[in-house]
Formats: sequence, C-alpha cells, structure tokens
Amino acid sequence: ARCHELGVRVGCFRPPSVPVGTSRLRLTARATLTDEELDKVDGVLAEVLAQVRGTPS
Repeated sequence: ARCHELGVRVGCFRPPSVPVGTSRLRLTARATLTDEELDKVDGVLAEVLAQVRGTPS
C-alpha cells in the first residue's frame, strides 16, 4: 500500500504463494522509463524496505 501511496505500482505476493514469514514485490520496468522515474522508484523502495526492516531510510 505504501508504494502505491507514493506513486509506484507494484504487485504483492504473500503466503501461501511465498514461504510463510516472507513476501515479495513484483515490479515491471519498461524501456521508456526516465532517469527521474527510476530515481523515484529507487527512493520509494528504499523507504519501504527501511520501514519493513525497522531502520531509518
């Protein structure tokens, strides 16, 4: 949900599709992504990963 709130669309997979205690995000890239768009995705994923890990982003 947080990725979507920040403007990055991802697919999410939770158990039983993946092992219990894990989850996965699926991203689809296209050749026309700009450097700015890639930077945004990088920042959003870093923030979400830090939140999940309980560390500052």
